Amino acid sequence: MSPLRGRIILVPPLGLLYSADMDRQTRQLLVITAALAVMFSAFAFAIEGFAARDNLANIARRGAINGIISAGMTLVILTGGIDLSVGSVLALSGVCLALAMKAWGLAAGLCAGLGAGVLCGLFNGLFVVFGRVPPFITTLGMMGIAHGIALRATGGRTVHGLPPTLTRVMDVEILGVQPVPGLLALAVLLGGQAFLSFTTWGRYLIAIGCNERASRLSGVPVERVKLGVYVAAGACAALAGVLQVAKLNSGSPLVGEGYELSSIAAVILGGTSIMGGRGSIVGTLVGVLIIAVLASGLTQLNVQSQNQNIIIGALIIATVLVDQLTRRGREP
Repeated sequence: MSPLRGRIILVPPLGLLYSADMDRQTRQLLVITAALAVMFSAFAFAIEGFAARDNLANIARRGAINGIISAGMTLVILTGGIDLSVGSVLALSGVCLALAMKAWGLAAGLCAGLGAGVLCGLFNGLFVVFGRVPPFITTLGMMGIAHGIALRATGGRTVHGLPPTLTRVMDVEILGVQPVPGLLALAVLLGGQAFLSFTTWGRYLIAIGCNERASRLSGVPVERVKLGVYVAAGACAALAGVLQVAKLNSGSPLVGEGYELSSIAAVILGGTSIMGGRGSIVGTLVGVLIIAVLASGLTQLNVQSQNQNIIIGALIIATVLVDQLTRRGREP
């Protein structure tokens, strides 16, 4: 006998799943935005020149790479997954871009770099969706694979001697600042939010995070949506790798270290539930700014990078704890 026979399964409408927590998300967004404003004001009071134009531009550049990665990470976490490979995929994509650009030019380099990221995301999605391998294990394995390939391809050395074309594009100045990286990150983040808010697949993604089984029974193409978010995460990591190469005018197999932590922190601080089904990329944008402002302020206060990681890790734990306690408080 079928396990579903004789049972009544209530499948909530997708619109209800999508909109049930909107008021709560709006309040949460206001709270984290206020926290960002308070933190920025505190650093501006304590550090001379913190609110100066040059430092604001530096904060935007610092947050651009993490912002692009975090956009893809948000999509994955909203489905209840995780991607630990983004830093290594960034490094691998940057290495592929640098090697191909040095040999065949910018167009070939961009194809190689972006293609490497998409391919890594595709493999992650295939193993998670069709291989039924937990996302943590799949992406942890991909983290090692991508890092190893990047090291092997370069012999552990940085790829120098690149044509300056890409760096010149990213270094274009307008009114004394270099806005291209920040504007590119903003376009990715806002485009991701538009996808969530105004497309059917965006609503599917939220529904899967709320209740995957109910979504499947409602006719949602769960496998295709989940595969797509991992491909998107790989593409975002690859695009971030392009920015990294443009910033340094070189490709290094070691540059991606730490982006797993900072991107997950930005997503969680931005109000996306680690359990999936609730969150927004606008919130992630605020989370990215929190991480960037915090890193800039702590660096100028001479706080060592390892201590900054301790603070960011503690913020992740505290935010997830609050989310879990809030969930329990809503349960009957």
